[in-house]
Amino acid sequence: MKILLKLLPGLLPLIVYILIDSILPPKTAIAVAIAFGILQFLIIGIIKKQWDKFIILDTALLALLGVISIIFDNEIFFLWKPALIEALMVILLAIVYFTNINILFKWMGHYMDIPQVNEEQTNAFRKNLLNILILFILHIVLIIFSIYHLSHEWWAFISGVLLYIIMGVWLIVQLAINKLNTTKRKKELVPVLNDQLQIINVTTRDEVHNGSKILHPVVHLYVFNNEGKLLLQKRSSDKLIQPGKWDASVGGHISYNEKPEEALFREAKEEIGLKKFKPELVYHYIWESEIERELVFIFITSILDQNQIRLSKEVTELRWWTKREIISQLGKNFFTPNLEYEFQNFLSKFWK
Repeated sequence: MKILLKLLPGLLPLIVYILIDSILPPKTAIAVAIAFGILQFLIIGIIKKQWDKFIILDTALLALLGVISIIFDNEIFFLWKPALIEALMVILLAIVYFTNINILFKWMGHYMDIPQVNEEQTNAFRKNLLNILILFILHIVLIIFSIYHLSHEWWAFISGVLLYIIMGVWLIVQLAINKLNTTKRKKELVPVLNDQLQIINVTTRDEVHNGSKILHPVVHLYVFNNEGKLLLQKRSSDKLIQPGKWDASVGGHISYNEKPEEALFREAKEEIGLKKFKPELVYHYIWESEIERELVFIFITSILDQNQIRLSKEVTELRWWTKREIISQLGKNFFTPNLEYEFQNFLSKFWK
């Protein structure tokens, strides 16, 4: 969501062209579009001290749209033009969504500084484009319907104002969802521990993850099947900590006034759908990273029925591993530091 907001300045020339082309004569729209593109080219060139071919391509595309408008200057093309422009946007977005070509991130990098993204984050961003693709396609269908079945006034509203209403509503909904998720995280209370592992206070999940190093309890569960394989989960790419890495079968915070076993069953159900199992507490230790400090309770369990395991929204992937497979990936930034520590100091000795 934040990336899309930052991307808006780079889309301004096209947005300006779409706006003015609906209210100004074609030649005026062309002149303004080209002028806007040239101005963007100069400003970004001066700031970044390099002349970018992507900006030239943007300007050429805008000019081409204007020239086509003049060549096909008749009523039918005038009515179809908003749908054709959006169809071009749909094609560009579809290339990003349906292929592995990272065109969009390359283009975005010329307008703003973006962090290096891994494959999981790229896929997550491409999936976020699906909503926009659907909205554009539905709007194109409405435009075409209005051309042949509605009045000119309805066509003008649908092809112009309605698109901005739809996108505005979508943006507000996305912001509201993000706000609700943030508020929910802040309301989740966890106990604060002292060095004697006694509860001395209570705070929020966000507070223990902001670098404060407040000691708080968490649970980790390792699930084995009857073949001796270990279930690991791949963390979602939108996790605040260690996104996209393989981790324990189940992991989560112990809430205030909650026992470790209660937290374990709650997290197991939420993350992998596991409800019926007999956990065994085998170890606990204090883990400290750059941003947090945790008292980790390690549980293990064995299950016979693997059908009760399911993927949730919190987990990207689930996979059963042999001991040899895990050893082959150690030290390659493949697993979370917690998992590597627990494997080397406990699991490797316990797991035959």
